[in-house]
Amino acid sequence: MSRGIWSNCETFLRNCWYVIAWDHEIPADGLFARTVLNEPILVFRTATGFAALEDRCCHRHAPLSKGRKGGDHVRCGYHGLKFDAGGRCVDAPGLDRIPPQAKVKSYPLVARNKWLFVWMGDPAQAEERLLPDNFSNDHPEWRNKPGYMRYDTPYLLICDNLLDFSRLSYVHEKTLGGSTAIAQARPEFEMLERGVRVSRRVPDVPPPPYYQKIRKFDGKVDRWFIYDFLFPGAPMLPLGIDAALVRYRRLLDEAIERERVRN
Repeated sequence: MSRGIWSNCETFLRNCWYVIAWDHEIPADGLFARTVLNEPILVFRTATGFAALEDRCCHRHAPLSKGRKGGDHVRCGYHGLKFDAGGRCVDAPGLDRIPPQAKVKSYPLVARNKWLFVWMGDPAQAEERLLPDNFSNDHPEWRNKPGYMRYDTPYLLICDNLLDFSRLSYVHEKTLGGSTAIAQARPEFEMLERGVRVSRRVPDVPPPPYYQKIRKFDGKVDRWFIYDFLFPGAPMLPLGIDAALVRYRRLLDEAIERERVRN
């Protein structure tokens, strides 16, 4: 089925951090392979953390992930070339001298709160301050369940979908929605250094069906949706619900009404 303008959309931002894996996916003594921006990448553990190399031997282009790991090195399973964590060939069976061009591309890699981020652009521009704040992945006050949600669609359509919470009133009416007030609320926009923040505040509405399965609510609630869309496509979605404020406002309104009637 044709996807129109999206069918040949293969242009990506490169000077950005991309999540390549959860840290628990990388085996202690094995090799992990994943394709990012159409580039095959090998990830493995080292004595000091993690390393990321092009998953393609510089000799005959065999996948290094089909080889084997030894300490902080990986050996190609085809002709036995051995590479260190920086991608330099340090052993070539049958050769006394290793050519300086015998190396594979290495990628900046950072582990942050259970996610592994790989930098796909110019290594000189890989600054850790540009990492998204994924603190809730590894925080004692947050419950986290690692996993994936896979889409067979261009990623830009997912970004477009997540940027507009008005859909909750209709697409997710019986779960996360529960009120047309979400669609009617006017969003607020704020430009960030590497993205945009979209906020919706929805006061005094019935608690959505999904939340009612988690806890009991005595009445209406205040809801808020704050979505930070950070390049290249990292969505940070703090959602919230507060019943106390609504109860306080209701009690205050009742007190004001009683005072009005009394006078």
